[in-house]
Amino acid sequence: MAEMEITEPSIFEELEQERVYNYASTGQRFLHFIIDTVILCNVYAALAGAAISIVMLMMGIDPMSTAMFDDSATSKVLSYLVGALCIVLSYTFIEGATKGRTLGKLITGTEVLREDGTTITFKDAWMRAWCRVVPLETFSGLSGYPWHDKWTKTIVVKKRK
Repeated sequence: MAEMEITEPSIFEELEQERVYNYASTGQRFLHFIIDTVILCNVYAALAGAAISIVMLMMGIDPMSTAMFDDSATSKVLSYLVGALCIVLSYTFIEGATKGRTLGKLITGTEVLREDGTTITFKDAWMRAWCRVVPLETFSGLSGYPWHDKWTKTIVVKKRK
């Protein structure tokens, strides 16, 4: 049977394991939220509304019909689901394509990483985005560790040089 050689980790490997991160402050996180929400609510909602209207027109449905804007529970649920889908798709695409950077994070010089220090994947971005549509999740950010970070084992840190 062959003997296995046990090697000691190099000093560089030890330093890499002991990396200390400079976490984004609550103020920076709040600024991310404001910037990204303004962008999502205005630009992405307009784009999503235009896309939905085009699809409806192609299906022969008048998007401006009064039935679309009634006050029924069905209309409210549909509106919430469309909004949630826009949030999920937007955050997934943006954070996934940029490896954890939204416009708000670009402005404040921060990024999202996995807790182990590696860059996030599209799957991580997808999971973070779904967490954001959980009712009252926004208020979890007041604790300094929002649910979308806790549940997906991610962190927001100041950008590495």
